[in-house]
Amino acid sequence: MTSPSTNNNRKLKMQCVERLNEELEKFRKEPIGGISLWSTKNIYHLKASIEGPESTAYEKGLFFIDIFIPENYPFEPPNICVLTPIYHPNVDSCGRVCIKLLNKDSWTPEYDISSMLSHFQYLLSCPQYNDLVMQRTSSFRFVVSAKFYEYSCFNF
Repeated sequence: MTSPSTNNNRKLKMQCVERLNEELEKFRKEPIGGISLWSTKNIYHLKASIEGPESTAYEKGLFFIDIFIPENYPFEPPNICVLTPIYHPNVDSCGRVCIKLLNKDSWTPEYDISSMLSHFQYLLSCPQYNDLVMQRTSSFRFVVSAKFYEYSCFNF
């Protein structure tokens, strides 16, 4: 005989998988410009790519992202990791993203993978200086360094 908590865990996992499949289908039907999203063999591990927005230091860049979904999604936010090296005040050197949306206190089930990716795409244009990973990075230093980084990547 299975315990009630085991049954609840199974139910939560099934709801999570169902929600993820719905989100992937919705994204396939209504893609977001500059963003690609696909699943891996493991439904709890998604991949995405985001094109760098025009007129930014990231223009012409393509940023690959790992998305790790917790079993109690959408009640808990996914974890994302930027695989492409990027110099950005909201992304640390390991690719971890620091934005309020991904905090457990801020995340709600109304958010989905698409809204999270859209938010990250927007973050490339407009860093959130109140959620800095690199606390000592001033806006000016960030812009100058990001432009140099972009120049180095595309000209050497």
